[in-house]
Amino acid sequence: MTNYLLPCFFAFASTIAFAFVFNIHGFKLILLCGIGGALGWCVFLSLNGVFISNVLQYFLAAIIVSIYCEIMSRWNKVPATLFFSASMIPLFPGRALYEMMNYLVNGQTDLGLSKGLYGLAVAGALAMGIVIVSSTFRFGQNISSAYQRILIGIKKSKKKEKS
Repeated sequence: MTNYLLPCFFAFASTIAFAFVFNIHGFKLILLCGIGGALGWCVFLSLNGVFISNVLQYFLAAIIVSIYCEIMSRWNKVPATLFFSASMIPLFPGRALYEMMNYLVNGQTDLGLSKGLYGLAVAGALAMGIVIVSSTFRFGQNISSAYQRILIGIKKSKKKEKS
């Protein structure tokens, strides 16, 4: 249990710190960003050992965090990027990129390229998770607004028939 709680708390704290850096205003929004970061890291940790690839873990964690961010953005009537920018920070492959630079500086190009490709794969998985969820939400929003326009048109035509 401690193996999950402490890292998730640190993800929560680091997300809140980045929310301040990104100049997100309001205690409620900063707290919700922190919850998003902790949620993403908890999902990532809970999938540890389930899949062969860590990249798939990052992808699924990005999908869960993206769903959370889209719901919170609609609930609080703010842009979704406000939540995305801070909540994805714990999932960012900073260690892989640091190790890549360290290997490249020390002349170990094969290890550096390996870490670089891993970091690129993780970044791509995060981006794909965000894109899939955002486009799905946008598609649903377009369908909903089209349905409402159809209903309004039907109501107007019924009023004209009664007149």
